[in-house]
Amino acid sequence: MVKPMTIALIIPVLSRFDLFTRLMYSVDCDVRPYVIDNYVHNTGVSGAWNEGMRRALADGYEYAIITNDDVTFEKGAIEEIYSILKETDATLVSANQNMWFKGDERYVPGADFFCFGINIPKLINNCGSFDENFFPAYFEDNDMHRRMNLVGAKGYVARHAVAWHVGSATQNADPANPNCSGEQFGQLREYFIRKWGGQPGQEVFERPFNDETKDIWDW
Repeated sequence: MVKPMTIALIIPVLSRFDLFTRLMYSVDCDVRPYVIDNYVHNTGVSGAWNEGMRRALADGYEYAIITNDDVTFEKGAIEEIYSILKETDATLVSANQNMWFKGDERYVPGADFFCFGINIPKLINNCGSFDENFFPAYFEDNDMHRRMNLVGAKGYVARHAVAWHVGSATQNADPANPNCSGEQFGQLREYFIRKWGGQPGQEVFERPFNDETKDIWDW
C-alpha cells in the first residue's frame, strides 16, 4: 500500500552522477525514487520519462515528480508541488525554476519540463505518453505542451516550489561530444514541424501530421 504522503520521484541519469547525488541530498520529504539508468541503455529523455511513469503506476503511485538530474530542491518544494497537484485541477505542476516567477500567487498558469509534477493517469489518459521519436532529447516537452493545450489540460508553475537548475549539464558534459548533436537537433526540430505544422508556439495542426485518422497521443 502506497503511503498517502508519498510521491514517486523519477530521475533519468545518463552521466552526471555527481549532480544526481547533489539532487538526492536536497530531497527533504518521503519519496519513492525511480532512477532510470540511461547510463546502461540510453532510451532518451522521452523513453526514460515513460519508463518511470509505467513503473510508478505499476507500484500504485498516482502522482510523480519528473526531474532532470541537474536540479536541487529548496526546502518544501516537493511537498508544495504535490499539494497543488492534489488540491487543484492541474495535470502538471512545474517547479519555479531558479526563482524566475515572482509575486504573491501560490501558482500561475504555465508548464516547465525541467522539473514537474504530474497526475500520471490524467496525463496519460488525456494526452498520451511522451513521444519517443524525440531521441535523445529536445522538443519532447514542446510536443507534450501542445497536446495539453489541445485538450485543455491545466499546467501551473508553483511559485513557492523553488528548484535550482544548472541547465544542459548532461548535454554539455563533454562539449566535444554533446548528447544531442547540432545535426540531431535540426532533425528533431523538423520532425516537430512535420508533426504540428510549425515550430513551438506556432503550431497549426490539431492532429499529429494533420492526419484525421490520428489522435493526439498517436506518434
